[in-house]
Amino acid sequence: MRLELEEVKELASSLDGETFNTLYRPKPFLFEVTRRGFVYTPESGKAEPQDWKYMEQFLQRFNETNSFSPSDYKDISHCASYFLTIIRKITK
Repeated sequence: MRLELEEVKELASSLDGETFNTLYRPKPFLFEVTRRGFVYTPESGKAEPQDWKYMEQFLQRFNETNSFSPSDYKDISHCASYFLTIIRKITK
């Protein structure tokens, strides 16, 4: 499976405003799409924005590995568990 950023943006925009649970530790978070990227807001209420530039790096690694393990992306972003959840939702 190979994903491009524009494709992810388009597919993820249909999920804007929804609440999801992370894949491995079912922790709920609100998902939002903004002009600058995605925003993940967990139960704590502290929004975690992720700019497009980090998602490009993330997708490059994902396309190489097809890994859904957050630890494989820890050098790119601490928001990997959220982004992987969204990737799983748009690729089902």
